[in-house]
Amino acid sequence: MRKKSSFDYDFSDMGRRIQIRRKELGLTQEQLAEKVDCSLTHLSRIEGGSRPSLESLIRISTLLGYSLDDLTGLYPAKNPYLKELCDLIMQHSMEDQQMALHAMRQFYHLLDQIKMRVKS
Repeated sequence: MRKKSSFDYDFSDMGRRIQIRRKELGLTQEQLAEKVDCSLTHLSRIEGGSRPSLESLIRISTLLGYSLDDLTGLYPAKNPYLKELCDLIMQHSMEDQQMALHAMRQFYHLLDQIKMRVKS
């Protein structure tokens, strides 16, 4: 019997990131499963939130062009706000991520202008 770990990770977030990236690359589940050398059922379960093997995780991340940190969301973000932003943005397509980055740049530019006016 496997000992329960104190490590609590939501694999469904990672499954969503895999699915989003796969679709961005124009791949079907069948195509990705073939490239990763796993069954369609296994890949479908991973995208649905099941725990993949380390080998499958490495193969998937390599084929999708993601680092394991990006794919799992386990980057060493000590700032909880940065981690939350990263988690949020990784749930969306690359196009949406670019739009969000553009909007954030505009927001901070305006915020800097307001701060300068308040100081004056």
